[in-house]
Amino acid sequence: MRAYFTHLFEYNDWANRRILRALAGLDDSEEERALFTHVVLAQQRWLERVRGASTVGRPWFDEPYDLAACEAAWEASFRAWLAFLDAIDEDGLERVVRYETSEGPAFRSTVQEIVVQLNNHAIHHRAQIARMIRRQGRTPPETDYIFF
Repeated sequence: MRAYFTHLFEYNDWANRRILRALAGLDDSEEERALFTHVVLAQQRWLERVRGASTVGRPWFDEPYDLAACEAAWEASFRAWLAFLDAIDEDGLERVVRYETSEGPAFRSTVQEIVVQLNNHAIHHRAQIARMIRRQGRTPPETDYIFF
């Protein structure tokens, strides 16, 4: 399963980089960059949770990063998750992570549930960004898994 989850992160890296290239071609990408910034922050926060840190009060949304900052933050987050997955064994995927939401309620999820959530979350927001790109009269890149 670890190899499968690494593959999912590699797919999301490919798709997100295609989105970043598309954003570079827009006249105004603030709203799109805000969503992409959120994807990066969410991925960072979940890794903090998996590593045992509290994310209570930490932002899930922030001022939109510029494109260079989006790319750099994405790269760092992607590499950190790959390193994390490389360092754990298969049993580590079943480890239960206890965390509190930003609002305070306590939850628990396994590492593998968190990995699935992260990758689905990115897909969801890429679809929103693709729609925003279309509203600007542009054609968004193909990011479906089958094209990867």
